[in-house]
Amino acid sequence: MKRIATVLLSLVLLVGGGGATVWVLFSSGAFGFDKWVVDQVLRVAQQYLVPEITYEDFDYTDGVVTLTGITLTAPDGTEVVNAGTARVTLAAAPRFGRGITIERVELADSTLRLIAEEDGGFRGLVPFVKRDEILEQNRVDDDVKISNAFEIRRIALTNGALEFVPLGDKPPMRLTQINTELDVTPVEGATERVYELDLDIDRTPILALHTEGQFNMDDMTLSVRELGLEADLTEGEGIAALPPDIQAIVRQYEAHGNLSIAAGGDVALRDFMASTLNADVGLRGFNIAFGEYRLPIENAQVRMEMAERIATLPVARITGLGGGLTVNGGRLDLTDDERRAAASLVVEGMQLSEILRGRAQGEEEPRFAGIVNAAGSAEMSLASMPDSIVGDGTIQIREGRLTNTKLLKGLTDLAGSKKGDRKRAGRDRADLVFTLDGAGANFEEIEVLTNMMGVRGDGTLSYAGELDLVVNAGPLEKVQSMLGEFGGFIGSMTDTLVKYDVEGPAGDIQVKVRPLGIGE
Repeated sequence: MKRIATVLLSLVLLVGGGGATVWVLFSSGAFGFDKWVVDQVLRVAQQYLVPEITYEDFDYTDGVVTLTGITLTAPDGTEVVNAGTARVTLAAAPRFGRGITIERVELADSTLRLIAEEDGGFRGLVPFVKRDEILEQNRVDDDVKISNAFEIRRIALTNGALEFVPLGDKPPMRLTQINTELDVTPVEGATERVYELDLDIDRTPILALHTEGQFNMDDMTLSVRELGLEADLTEGEGIAALPPDIQAIVRQYEAHGNLSIAAGGDVALRDFMASTLNADVGLRGFNIAFGEYRLPIENAQVRMEMAERIATLPVARITGLGGGLTVNGGRLDLTDDERRAAASLVVEGMQLSEILRGRAQGEEEPRFAGIVNAAGSAEMSLASMPDSIVGDGTIQIREGRLTNTKLLKGLTDLAGSKKGDRKRAGRDRADLVFTLDGAGANFEEIEVLTNMMGVRGDGTLSYAGELDLVVNAGPLEKVQSMLGEFGGFIGSMTDTLVKYDVEGPAGDIQVKVRPLGIGE
């Protein structure tokens, strides 16, 4: 009996010791448990991502899977994402026969590559996610369903980078040193899968972004309580971080300044046009230049709203050029394909001379100047532009210096007007009344009075910048303008005596005499 007991004890010790040894080997990865955990993590990721995920090495310790040397390769062979390290924290200890649940994802030293294609997409990146499997969860196995495989609490990106390679010879876009933390917390007591979001991107001074809100995974809506963006669009690295097309525009027009956005609302990810949003956009110290002209914007505040597929611009106020511009009643109807839009604007006290970048050599004063006041409104259908444009407006210039403009110089030469009194310089004035249609602006009334001559007439300016005017001009026209109604009577008697045709592009107009009102 003693021998039998000894044998049984030895067997128990052998089996127990062997079992312990097997568990140690299994849990340490010697028999593949670690590899199985990693494979389960990749299985979940691969269920929803199109690119194939590969890695160089892995480690599994205390519920954390660490992958190094990660590459996401699209079906066409393009490497769209590279990452130095990915750490995936599990919500519970993994067990055979039960799916894993991911709680945290942290990426370090990763780069997303966007390579432009001729069709407007990105090589290998579209599609990036399997959209149908995300939106139709009945198509996937239970252990990889979003509700079972994800209990995300935190997503972090350390030293990330974004590279965009455009077509042709456009400059590439590269945004580096992106450090982002996204805290995602389930809302307690919610009947649906609702998560609290808290996102911060600090790339100061180039970019700073903060967002707080909730994400409803069931109906795919994002409720934004607060979104704040500050961007410095000046030089060097800041411009290089912009999309290439915008970079080209920024460099072409030497645009720079500060941009801010404060927004909130509900974003419908399945149908963005059904979103309810509001945003305040600001510009500070902004400047745009083109050729010999510039458009300085001291400050701009724009309010935008969207609800029930109607986008509105209740008010937009821009200060610059010594005055201001206000847009009121902006509206864009997105309920149908016509995309009907309307807006009105008012210009107050803007200085014409401020649009000049500098004075020509030897020029004592700006070539032209004046205080501009204007008002107008327009309606249109974006689906049939410009044919659908309808509108009207007025333009008024006071305390002006207009005789050096191409139009008045040409008329002065042909009319034989003498040089005016320099003491009266800065007293020129102009009044224009116009309507808008699908072809351009129709000037119903044009009246200009300078210290040298008067001009009256009408005509058109196409949207392509082509002028076609018929005017009366000369010293007599100046007298008529000064005599009011009696001057109008004189004008009706003399309109057919000397007329001038003004034709051609706005930057290269030609002025011709039409004697006795007869065209060539």
